[in-house]
Amino acid sequence: QQFGARQTNFSRRIGPDIRIPESYQLNVGFERELGRGFVVEANYTFNRGIHLWREFNANAPRLPTGFRDFADYLLSRDFANFRDASGARPVYSASTAGELVRFTLAPPASADTITRIVEFGGWLMPIEYRGALAELRAVRERVGLFDLTHLGKVEVAGPGALGLLQGVVTNDVSAVEVGRAQYNLVLNEGGGVIEDLIVYRLGPDRYFVVPNASNTQRVLQILGEADAPDRVHLMYHQDWCFLAVQGQRSPSIVTSLFPEAGELSFMRCAESAFRRRPVIVTRSGYTGEIGFELFTYEDIAVELWHQLMDAMVMFEGMPCGLASRDVLRLEMGYPLYGQDLFESCTAFEAGLGWAVSLDKGDFRGREALVRQQREGLPSRLRGLLMHERRHIPRAHYPVFNGDLVIGEVTSGTFSPLLETGIGLAYLWPGDVADVGAEVEVDIRGRRGAATVVRPPFVDRSPR
Repeated sequence: QQFGARQTNFSRRIGPDIRIPESYQLNVGFERELGRGFVVEANYTFNRGIHLWREFNANAPRLPTGFRDFADYLLSRDFANFRDASGARPVYSASTAGELVRFTLAPPASADTITRIVEFGGWLMPIEYRGALAELRAVRERVGLFDLTHLGKVEVAGPGALGLLQGVVTNDVSAVEVGRAQYNLVLNEGGGVIEDLIVYRLGPDRYFVVPNASNTQRVLQILGEADAPDRVHLMYHQDWCFLAVQGQRSPSIVTSLFPEAGELSFMRCAESAFRRRPVIVTRSGYTGEIGFELFTYEDIAVELWHQLMDAMVMFEGMPCGLASRDVLRLEMGYPLYGQDLFESCTAFEAGLGWAVSLDKGDFRGREALVRQQREGLPSRLRGLLMHERRHIPRAHYPVFNGDLVIGEVTSGTFSPLLETGIGLAYLWPGDVADVGAEVEVDIRGRRGAATVVRPPFVDRSPR
């Protein structure tokens, strides 16, 4: 579609006898620099299912001779010899989503690989593998494996690291012992939420920060420009991958590869190794289930993915995409940046006062929060539990109290566990509807009754 002359070249490459119907498409991924090699990636469509193909060439630090760019290199591959499950030869058209589109980690193509992909924050990310409902049930009942490589991985080290973080994030990082983790927010001067993130303390003067994909560069800029009492080294680990094993069976799987994980309680972390390469193992997650998150270098992450997948077989675990993760986090009432958290609403309005330490000293946005605490909240993020399963709240649906609009839904979905609609909504002013109050959500012109509740919506705990 946007491939220009190279689309013509590619069509000629697979032969004039092969027609190119619209139902087949090859999306080209560009290189990821690895210092001593490169990765080329593509996804191709068989019978409406998108599969990933990936090649790592550690012996070729530069593009092979004779190719203008990595797109040309990908198009030179012999895709015409691929066969689908029925043995039929697929046909392709070609497109590209931009100058730089990165894939999250993906295993070689197989019958279980990705069925839907979406572009977000410069990444092509798996939405689902075997279906969001099946993946959600796997996590709630057994175990699932997530690829979260799109999230940022930033190391903050040096004698000034603690002082730097104390002035940037809202929580009291000095209270975090080595081997522990802490939920935090980064605010603007008006107290609005720029980012929510986890801070892990790996050593006396060494911290690991995980921001959202769309805000990694901004968080790096804020950290780089903030005052520090002493030397600080910031390292953005672009060559690291991030895998999450979530569910009741996750301890058995992760401890089989990383024995240190067995000693970790919730929000603790440890350093381990896989194939003699460092791995950060944490007891954390975003699903509400017991789980672990693993950070390691890209060159061993694919093998680690496969070993985790193999270990899940006996528990009937499966890979999981972002669709199931979004429902899982919403069932727990966890807010999502860009959906429920944004700069026009403060940490207190989002109900995240527990992650704010006003008495630790000055930090970005503190004065605004003190003022708001004194004057009252203009709005408050609340949970909504719908009365009827046919009423499913969605983002931007208005919330009513009688004929008066009192709020707007920010996140909403159908909860398979509760078999009804759930959502998060900002209600205004902050005291307009307390927990237990009855409200209505306008769902495409029809009112659906809901009760204001205090999340989580489901009886689950990651502890």
